[in-house]
Amino acid sequence: MRDRTLIFAFVVLPLLGITLVTWLSATATFTATWQGKQLEVSRNGRWLYREGLTQRKPPTATSPDAMPRAVAHEQVYDFGIMNPLTMGQHSFVVRNDGPGPLVLRKGPTTCKCTLSNLSRGEIGPGEEGVVVLDWNSGRDLWYSHEATIFTNDPNQDELTFRVTGKVRQRLAAVPPTASFGGIAPDSAGEVEVILYSQVWDDFEVVGGECTVAGVTWEAGQVTESDATLGDVLSARKVTLTTEKGMSQGHLSGHLRLDIQPTEGDAETLELPLDGQVLRRLAVYGPAITIDGVIDAGQVDFGVSKTTQLVLKIRDPERELQVTRIATNPDFVKASVLPYSGKTQDAGLMTLQVDIPADAPRCSYLGVPLGDLRIEFDHPRIQSLDLKVKFAVVGEDRKKG
Repeated sequence: MRDRTLIFAFVVLPLLGITLVTWLSATATFTATWQGKQLEVSRNGRWLYREGLTQRKPPTATSPDAMPRAVAHEQVYDFGIMNPLTMGQHSFVVRNDGPGPLVLRKGPTTCKCTLSNLSRGEIGPGEEGVVVLDWNSGRDLWYSHEATIFTNDPNQDELTFRVTGKVRQRLAAVPPTASFGGIAPDSAGEVEVILYSQVWDDFEVVGGECTVAGVTWEAGQVTESDATLGDVLSARKVTLTTEKGMSQGHLSGHLRLDIQPTEGDAETLELPLDGQVLRRLAVYGPAITIDGVIDAGQVDFGVSKTTQLVLKIRDPERELQVTRIATNPDFVKASVLPYSGKTQDAGLMTLQVDIPADAPRCSYLGVPLGDLRIEFDHPRIQSLDLKVKFAVVGEDRKKG
């Protein structure tokens, strides 16, 4: 009797425990949240998104009285012409002609195509539901995208819906932005843009409005030299021009054009535009910041430092006569010199800023900054104002 008890304790009970653990690992599951999504996790370590679980096929009805019948009279739809990289949407109707409830589940979709919505997960006998398909047209000349719906219809457990069409530009511009680039002072900027269509046989520019003051536009026919777009049916040229003497600075805005095709409704094209009216006197060099600050950096006490920059004169009169130079602090020295190797007609001069060896310890790295003002005897260039950034430090304050 004792031997039987020992066999039961050391052999049978461990085997029963192993069997129970194996059964629980294979069958039991629990839920968890990870990165904001509900998961169903099996004890054998398999993690499944609950969203993915809806892609399982629903159980098929076995009783004849409960069998649904899925009917979709339209499963392929030709959407027609779409512009590249645009979204399309179409609704397909699914009807249940069977006596039992029709259960629908989302299935897989092709690339760039997502099944956005099932209006009903279960459709009663004689009722209808809607499958909405969203897709991106892409860049190719043709597009074709599919989505699969799983059903519990024993005779048709999957429904496949497909959209097809062509990718063509209804209306586009080359270049897509009218960029004037750099416009010299007292000069007019000009840029040409070709409007084209791969759909319309012909169109006209019937109106437009520009948001940038001083910019005018004109629409006209394209020439043979302009016809480099390839597969287009119609095109027009739009020429944009700036008036002379616009204020220096950046140009930014858009031209809104009203387009009327020979057939169909009018459309609107918004053409961005940009450019830069250049300064009549500009400063260049590695030591000048975009905010017009001369960064001379750190200067050791008792050591002089020279910073050189280039002055670019964009004016018919290239000679700059300096009448006055003022600096703050006043120990900073500045001078305007001929540019090495260039004649005055080149419109280039050298701006030199000197911090002398006897400059006191100080800091003009933030607030305040140093000031530099140069005044000229010139009909259109009166002065140049810049900030100077530097610090004079002793040995005990040098970095490293």
